[in-house]
Amino acid sequence: MTTQIIFAIFAIAIVALFFFNRSAAKKYKDNHVEIIHDLNETDLEVEAYVAEYETMDSETLLALSKSPLSEKRHKAAARVLTQRDMTQAVNSGTF
Repeated sequence: MTTQIIFAIFAIAIVALFFFNRSAAKKYKDNHVEIIHDLNETDLEVEAYVAEYETMDSETLLALSKSPLSEKRHKAAARVLTQRDMTQAVNSGTF
């Protein structure tokens, strides 16, 4: 009888852990999909900033992205930095 109770508690704990892990993974995925969607949003003003920022080095862009700028300038800096990170990862074979 006690082994059945222990087994039932153990089974409930496993199901609860599976459920919570699954919902946390879904929230993580949804958040990252939204971030990528925001970065890929086309806007002429953002595209102009991207063209301007592509000539800057990464250190300047990092400093620029941490300073108080408009949302569109932040998007442009984040897009350029993300593109550089992805290019570097592909070229180094880690992606």
